[in-house]
Amino acid sequence: MVRLQALGFGDARRGIVGFYELAREARVECMRSTSPKEKLLWKERLRELGVHVANALVEMGDLQGAARHLRTLKVEGHGEGEVRAQMRLALVYLRLGDRDAALQCFTPQPTATEQDASVELARQIVLALSATAANPTSSSSAAATTAPTAEEAWSTALNLSASTSSPEQQTFIHTNRAVALVYAGRINEARALLERLIDDSLHPASSFDEEGAERGSEKGAGGRAGRGAGGGVEKATLFNLCTIYELSTERARDAKLALAGRVVGGGGGGGGGEGDGEANGGGTERGLVDFKL
Repeated sequence: MVRLQALGFGDARRGIVGFYELAREARVECMRSTSPKEKLLWKERLRELGVHVANALVEMGDLQGAARHLRTLKVEGHGEGEVRAQMRLALVYLRLGDRDAALQCFTPQPTATEQDASVELARQIVLALSATAANPTSSSSAAATTAPTAEEAWSTALNLSASTSSPEQQTFIHTNRAVALVYAGRINEARALLERLIDDSLHPASSFDEEGAERGSEKGAGGRAGRGAGGGVEKATLFNLCTIYELSTERARDAKLALAGRVVGGGGGGGGGEGDGEANGGGTERGLVDFKL
């Protein structure tokens, strides 16, 4: 709400003031709280507000001010809330272009626990995002020979996520791996990966037949795209696949209409090509914009 008000008035400073007012109230509530659980909740909210302030400074173009502010936000620990806060801080550092500072937001411990695995996965995702921006293609310079390509970084994140992340997070990793493949000029591989991801989302229990298992062995980790992701198809996955259709075929509209029929019809290939009807057989309502139509 604070950000929307700032956008409505066209004054980013108003948003920063609003965040600081909320932070003051959160600090007062934290001091009043007698329950450790409530104190922890208010501390998490304070951290979130600090990240909002940094993002607002970035949007204003005050990058130095955002960097100074971020240095005051230190998050230690390996709980779920701490890892989430560390990820948010790292993403803001990436917006500033400071990859080293983004990676330093995570402090994994030498002992291998489930929480440490989550920290390592979050760190690897930040590393993969950085690689996507800086080194999306295969090694083309002396500096690139020591750094993983974006596709390699996302593949590593996918392997780490096998036992620690939710189906939604795995879908996020697969989708970004497909984007990295597009940057590397491997459009056909990216198209196949996203199409498998959508098929697995529509048919999570039955999509992995013998042919699918064979494809998975050929493509490595990518063959498990979206496994167990449930019946919902992410909008980002649809958007990226439709973009690939536009890049790879002159009949992109036909391909997108066919995709809409599959998704809206629950994978049954029925009607709903316009993407605005209610699904038959377990689909969902979709708009034209979801399929770039």
